[in-house]
Amino acid sequence: MVDKSRSAEISRLSDLLQNNPSSRLFVPLAEAYLQSDMFEEAIQVLRDGLSTHSSFVAARVMLGKIHLKTKQHLEAKEQFKEVIAIAPSNIPSLKGLAGIYQKEGLFAEAKTTYKTILKIDPGDKEATASLEEISKKRNEGTETQTSVPLPPAEQNSEFSTDENPREKALSPSALPGEIETSLPEITTKPLSEETSTKQTQEEAHSDLGPDEPRPLEPHENKTMAALYVTQGHYQEAADLYENLLKRNPEDHESQKGLEASLVHLRNNLKTPPSNTEKIERLQLWLEAIQGEKRR
Repeated sequence: MVDKSRSAEISRLSDLLQNNPSSRLFVPLAEAYLQSDMFEEAIQVLRDGLSTHSSFVAARVMLGKIHLKTKQHLEAKEQFKEVIAIAPSNIPSLKGLAGIYQKEGLFAEAKTTYKTILKIDPGDKEATASLEEISKKRNEGTETQTSVPLPPAEQNSEFSTDENPREKALSPSALPGEIETSLPEITTKPLSEETSTKQTQEEAHSDLGPDEPRPLEPHENKTMAALYVTQGHYQEAADLYENLLKRNPEDHESQKGLEASLVHLRNNLKTPPSNTEKIERLQLWLEAIQGEKRR
């Protein structure tokens, strides 16, 4: 049974989406459905939203994980493949796809996919364990076209897309703030701009000084920044935390969030070299804020 607060939140988000159908509000609405175990409703609203925002990676990852949770493996595979076509290094989708291959008894495909994960993150313990399990079965001569239990990636029912198990990100249930901003990249930009959202935002605010906060979108806050982290969008999280701290340098929660985002960025083997200078600038700026607070 859906409690009154969640029902009210679903109703409010539904109204907002109806008033602005081209926005990405379908993602927080899907999250609200998930929190009430309304999986079919979440699937439908994500599919409707993706018909407009087809390259919205975070939404596709969420949809794939819901399909995986509800044992709709073919649909999950479709979504994970779509994500990998857009973002080949998306570890949550690679893990989901590898688990499905293993479930289907396609061990060669599963092995190849786990190896891809380990090239991206050599310290991924789940991928290492699953790869060892496949190799062991192969050595024992038991590799057949029968299904085997899914690896830990599917057994975990959380819908977060944390890419690095060594640095556990916040789960959606542990996030601060209101659910209305609980998922990343909520914007009203048209599809033609989706693949360059970050670049577009920087160009739009290029006239702002380095210490001047850019205008916040209606749904940008700490909860949205924390969800960026859970979805693996660490640069977007760092940028949003920075903007929030420019508005309120005493915000301890945003300081912690920025610090965690920078740790992820440093450990991300795919972080472009061009971002290194920015990461260092943010780190020095964060240390300056924290040092000023301690004085």
